[in-house]
Amino acid sequence: LDWAGVFAGRGAKLVDLPGYAFQHQRYWVTSAAGQGDAAGLGLDVTGHPLLGAAVTVPGADTVILTGRVPAGTQTWLSGGSALLDLAVHAGDQVGCGTVRQLTIEAPLAPAPGRALAVRAVVDGPDPDGARPVTIFSRPAADLPWTRHARGTLVSAPATTPAWPGDDGAVEVTLPEPVTADGFGLHPALLDAALPGPAVEWRGFTLYAVGATELRARITSVDGGLSLLLADRTGAVVASADRVVLGDLRPVAPVADSLFGVEWREVA
Repeated sequence: LDWAGVFAGRGAKLVDLPGYAFQHQRYWVTSAAGQGDAAGLGLDVTGHPLLGAAVTVPGADTVILTGRVPAGTQTWLSGGSALLDLAVHAGDQVGCGTVRQLTIEAPLAPAPGRALAVRAVVDGPDPDGARPVTIFSRPAADLPWTRHARGTLVSAPATTPAWPGDDGAVEVTLPEPVTADGFGLHPALLDAALPGPAVEWRGFTLYAVGATELRARITSVDGGLSLLLADRTGAVVASADRVVLGDLRPVAPVADSLFGVEWREVA
């Protein structure tokens, strides 16, 4: 269309179009992934990125921690260290600073584009004060829970081991842009210190939180490795009596529904 010819002799001129019709503003409330208003629902806020709330079962001395792994979370979830961090956090809520034993049965592995609901159940103490812990997840409310790990939590030792020196120590750094905020010991950093995926932990104690760099001393012991972690100053961050390495395989995803829609050719 010849606009110049249409408006010839009419005194018309070009003007800028208003931009407000093309502006976009989101009015939905945006909250941190997996958190929400836990306190408003009668839950205790714990501050962990993946297990942000807890509730105590009345009369049973059982504590249930709940949270959500958002879709698109980094691949460090697939290592056994992520489940160890959840167990450590669960222990902190009940005054148990040491993971006496934790067996990893399946890694946390959200399907692409799917989030995971996560639960850590800490049962009441036995006569010695040890408390069983079990960690579960599921991708939707109408699907069954998958058990990922189970173990035992106990009180932390009264003393912290000494750092023997840097001979043979391996230095690792938390990769960018990952941050340690909210984690006791970020799983990506702990995975970097290990020569392979961990399938069992024994005697793990966390002495300091928020580390972004570590020095790791790894020693062979019967059936696995012992682990001592320190920061750059030589202050011990964590220790493990024994770590067993192995192969972690994700659980096969469960179909969303027993029924579906399909096309059938009509004769």
